[in-house]
Amino acid sequence: RTCTQMLALHESYPFLPKPVARVAALVAPQDQTSAETDELRAILTARDADATCRYLDRMHRRDPANTFWTRQALFVGMAEGRHEWLRRWLNDAQTLPAPLREGFLGDLALAGGEDATPHYEAALRGLPLLSWRVALGEARYRQGDREGALARWDEALARRAWQVNLLL
Repeated sequence: RTCTQMLALHESYPFLPKPVARVAALVAPQDQTSAETDELRAILTARDADATCRYLDRMHRRDPANTFWTRQALFVGMAEGRHEWLRRWLNDAQTLPAPLREGFLGDLALAGGEDATPHYEAALRGLPLLSWRVALGEARYRQGDREGALARWDEALARRAWQVNLLL
């Protein structure tokens, strides 16, 4: 829904960089709240991660283009530490724009202590989000590339000095 709202505002007052508008236009029609939200809520409330993952897999097979299910998978996969399951999900989400998939895979790699650098670099080529630039700095820092990390963080700080808390 955020993409739809951003695009509506962008039509009246153009403010989105072209890559962001392009990806938002791809994602907006794919994000449809499902009629099965009550069933999903019941499964989430039961706190059975295995059952939740099976349910989300079933919904994804039924409606693979709907990013509603991808959002739920991102939440469950990260919150429940189901990193391998989420990695498979993201790699199977072929309708998800590549920069988003790579950015999410970068988040997943960073959370798992793996090298997230290639994922964030790929994501930034298609969608130059400040949060991914900051995360790329973190990934480089964790790989021992202090200078590369500082360069990414300096770029982010120069663009949004008021968000210095991202770097703390």
